[in-house]
Amino acid sequence: MKKTLLAILLILASFVPVFAIFGTAGGAAPFLRTGAGARALSLSGAFTAYYDDATCPYWNPASIGLFKQASVSSMFSWLTQERSYSFFNAAFPSEYGSFALNLINFSAGQIEGRLTDTSNFYTFTDSESAYFMTYGRQIFKNICVGLNLKYIRESLDTYGANGLSADLGALIKFNDFVSFGLVFQDLAGNLLWTTGLNEKIPLLMRMGTLLRFMDGDIKWSLDAEDNEFEGVSFKSGIEAVMIKIISLRAGVSYGASSYAFDYTFGGGLKYAFGNFIFQLDYCFMKEEFYTVFEANHKISLDVYFDI
Repeated sequence: MKKTLLAILLILASFVPVFAIFGTAGGAAPFLRTGAGARALSLSGAFTAYYDDATCPYWNPASIGLFKQASVSSMFSWLTQERSYSFFNAAFPSEYGSFALNLINFSAGQIEGRLTDTSNFYTFTDSESAYFMTYGRQIFKNICVGLNLKYIRESLDTYGANGLSADLGALIKFNDFVSFGLVFQDLAGNLLWTTGLNEKIPLLMRMGTLLRFMDGDIKWSLDAEDNEFEGVSFKSGIEAVMIKIISLRAGVSYGASSYAFDYTFGGGLKYAFGNFIFQLDYCFMKEEFYTVFEANHKISLDVYFDI
């Protein structure tokens, strides 16, 4: 038991500076808050009211109620300290609503563990995954509701945890220029460890607005979110289509409790080939390790097609 508690404390201590850049330090399963899709992350995660991206089920399950095409999406991150983070999903619309299958995985290797207060240590790994299904549909014209059901699995050294969680979302598309989204993320979420420890996953409430200008070539989004453990933060992103197939993006976030600003940048390329549309996106973020800043690069590939 002492070994388990010490290992948990070590891993949490190691990940606090890692996730601080995302505003997710503290609480169980912080990898659930890291985000999905280079496009959304280059807008600082101000993506609650979007409905035209394959990764939308992560940000608001109601958004897929407006999907017109099937899609597959993947995202990879170039991280330091022997860590990896990835996201995959597949979404498809139907006459009964739209569905998506999603996977998030985070892992870290060569973590130092100690059984006593000495210089002797051993190394272990951490792996965290979330598998979730999304369902969303229109209940009235341009008014959608949606649900994510999640199964969470964590493996830390020789110990493990399993958990369940759910997201509930709503989205209103007022017209072609304005939409509004509301999400309750990780309702009644918890992790039960093999040691008997039961960890609560913090509830997050997020609402956002998307404004579209110049036939959608310019998009501006603004989100506000309240994390049960961390308080309120604000996020905003702007996206501009250049030369029809190229997009440039930038975002900013502000923590009301930490008084800290953070910035993100990125771009994308979208190209139609036959019945397929390929979208390649890039995001640049920064990570803070105590007093050291390092670059964090993310790339996504989405494919859209008719079924």
